[in-house]
Amino acid sequence: MGIHYSDPFFLVTILSIAVLTGLLAGSYPALFLSSINVVNVLKGTLKFEPRSAFFRKGLVVFQFCLAIVLVFCTIVIYRQIEFLKTQNLGYDRENLVYLTIEGELSKKIETFEQEVSRLPGIKSVTVASANPIEAGSSTLAVSWPGKLPDEQVLYTQLAVGYDYVKTMGLSLAEGRDFSRSIVSDSAAFLVNEETVRKMKLKDPVGESIIFWRKPGKIIGVVKDYHVNTLHNPIEPVILRLDPGSTWYLMARVEKGMTSKSIEALEELTTQLNPAYPFDYHFTDQTYERQYKSETTVGKLANYFAFMAIFISCLGLLGLIIFSAEQRTKEIGVRKVLGAGIPDIILLLSGESLLLVIISSVLIIPVSWWIINRWLENFAYKADLNYLLYGVVTVVALAFVFLTVLFQSLKTARSNPVDSLKYE
Repeated sequence: MGIHYSDPFFLVTILSIAVLTGLLAGSYPALFLSSINVVNVLKGTLKFEPRSAFFRKGLVVFQFCLAIVLVFCTIVIYRQIEFLKTQNLGYDRENLVYLTIEGELSKKIETFEQEVSRLPGIKSVTVASANPIEAGSSTLAVSWPGKLPDEQVLYTQLAVGYDYVKTMGLSLAEGRDFSRSIVSDSAAFLVNEETVRKMKLKDPVGESIIFWRKPGKIIGVVKDYHVNTLHNPIEPVILRLDPGSTWYLMARVEKGMTSKSIEALEELTTQLNPAYPFDYHFTDQTYERQYKSETTVGKLANYFAFMAIFISCLGLLGLIIFSAEQRTKEIGVRKVLGAGIPDIILLLSGESLLLVIISSVLIIPVSWWIINRWLENFAYKADLNYLLYGVVTVVALAFVFLTVLFQSLKTARSNPVDSLKYE
């Protein structure tokens, strides 16, 4: 679902959020300042109550909790997207081109397939009822030896042409592919390993099954491969030889011959099917587009994580400056008594580092719950361990240390005489 930026409701909602945020952000300082006794301010005896300090530290902890969650989620989302891009799908998606069979091409599928196989740079060609990364239609109308009367298994089925296994880059676990020299293959089937498991067949090659009320034999078993996104587990697949019921042509292109092969394919397609524009797709590019929403989420998480860290560090810097001002005399006394610059830095930064550690401990359950809920959308996911969370915490501590270092050095280098004169 897209966002309609011109929608009045959307504009009013954004404006309301902005106004509400401004009111909430300014309400506390306004209420706090309005409650200050003017006499105490003029006398220089204004003191801050412990509860106000607790509130300030609580805000810093809350900010860093949000920042740590966003950084952790950003890293996990990135790892998951990279995992999806590099996952072995069971077939070779590189240099695999496909296009839709439509118009005049649907009337001369075999001729078109033969002509494409003769083009320069084309290693193999096949046809199928679904493109390489989309599941075909599903059916329950399958019977096999040992099937229970009430057993219902949903099988993905594809009509394919010759050389489907070769062109897709599938691997045969046992048996053979469809052969042009064997006429009976028109009533035969190829199945994947998941289908064998579902049917509980010990020796699947040669077994007879009934598909759509038509009997046929299994001639080969291909190793499991994905016919859908990695959001779903491997599905049981049945391949049947039926070139006339296909809608896509797929061609395996030699490396380094892509441009020349595409030009020749366009010329041939335009010649045979002039009423339709030439439209082709690379399987690897289409595969990555399937996870466009996840990629978008990852980019947004990057932006928000950066903003959260930046805002958190600003809040922490303000807390350090305030703390340094409040402890000016204490710092002066410590320096007179022999405290060095490292001691002052540790004094001012120790509390801040402690706040980040507290934030990390408090937010661990929330972070794991959020990211695991997101990962539930995938049947296959990257490994997730607590070491990753430790890395995020160390990174947060590094940002905190760099943030407070400048102010701490400035305070530590100040003249203790000036500090002791401070009122």
